[in-house]
Amino acid sequence: MPVVFIDVHTPSVAGMPRVVGDDEAGGAIAARHLLDLGHRSIAFIGDALADPFGFTSSRDRKAGMVRELQSY
Repeated sequence: MPVVFIDVHTPSVAGMPRVVGDDEAGGAIAARHLLDLGHRSIAFIGDALADPFGFTSSRDRKAGMVRELQSY
């Protein structure tokens, strides 16, 4: 059965068909959009940072958002 992984960043699937996004850039883009709209009280809601499965999306999105907010 053909398989394509979506947003899996682990080395064990590096050679398999997969689609990955740039979560850190996504967090920065979201923060910039909210800032451009005039928002100044911005929060982040995501997965628990202590993730037994090794998912990194929320961690990376938050890092991008924080970086963008700090550069403002």
